[in-house]
Amino acid sequence: MAGEPERLDHWLEEVRAQRQAWEERRRAQKEAMEARRRWIDPRGAAQQEAREQELNRRREEFRDRIERSREAFLQQPPWGTPGPQRPDGSETGARDTDGTAETPPPGIEPYPPLPGWDNRWYYRGY
Repeated sequence: MAGEPERLDHWLEEVRAQRQAWEERRRAQKEAMEARRRWIDPRGAAQQEAREQELNRRREEFRDRIERSREAFLQQPPWGTPGPQRPDGSETGARDTDGTAETPPPGIEPYPPLPGWDNRWYYRGY
């Protein structure tokens, strides 16, 4: 029974070696085809490479745009910041002199907990 894992490891090594040999043959064939294409039609090959580079550049820009959009979304609260509240709990609607809403006092939470559902981790962007 001690020899059984060794046989499995040996089998896996053979499979890995076959796969690596296949991948190496495939890579060599692809390089040979690319070299032949460049030799037959150098202008067309250059145009194809330029198109591929442009496509890769656009894909990278698209990924960057998605990442920036994702970061901006994660920085936003689920709804606007509530205004300051009076002692009776109603909002004052007061504004600063520059026209922006006042920030709530330090003792007031920016997002009141939902009744029966304590899920504040969501509001903090986690």
